[in-house]
Amino acid sequence: MTALREMGLLARSVDQMVSSVVHTVFGEVTLGSHKLQDMMASGGQSEEFSAVFYETMKIVLSHLGASRALVSQSAGRKAFGQVTSRDAPEHFAAQLALQLLREEPVRIDYLDAHSPVSKEAVAQVAVFSVLLYLLSDRENEDYAKMIQAATNLATALQDEISQAFRTQNGAVLSSLFERYAAHV
Repeated sequence: MTALREMGLLARSVDQMVSSVVHTVFGEVTLGSHKLQDMMASGGQSEEFSAVFYETMKIVLSHLGASRALVSQSAGRKAFGQVTSRDAPEHFAAQLALQLLREEPVRIDYLDAHSPVSKEAVAQVAVFSVLLYLLSDRENEDYAKMIQAATNLATALQDEISQAFRTQNGAVLSSLFERYAAHV
């Protein structure tokens, strides 16, 4: 048990070090200025994606009641770099969502008893929420409310999302992204 705890601490330390380097390179991340469409069009900015993913995921997890969680920027960077399809943004988001979950970018230590999602589904709903937000049009300046709206939509769709992830059905995820991104 002690070895597992030490490995967890080491993983956190490494990810925090990588996070510090990314923040040094990119400065503070302004959530409203980054859209998935722009990141995928600019030749695959995996470092930019990982920084935005990390900051957005922290907010999403807070809304879902995951007060103690580890978010891995390196998993976000690796997943983004592995998705080679640069088709429609919704298709890219679906492939990225599946790849992100393979990389296990979120580890939940504690989930509030009043969370609207189960501990088993929180990573799926959170990943979907982040990508749904990154696909949305951002004419509204209140990004925190937009992230909350994406999280609320994903929470309402959690059964469909979980089924799509369980069956690795990128077409269903793509359809959900396409259908709901405009509602954020």
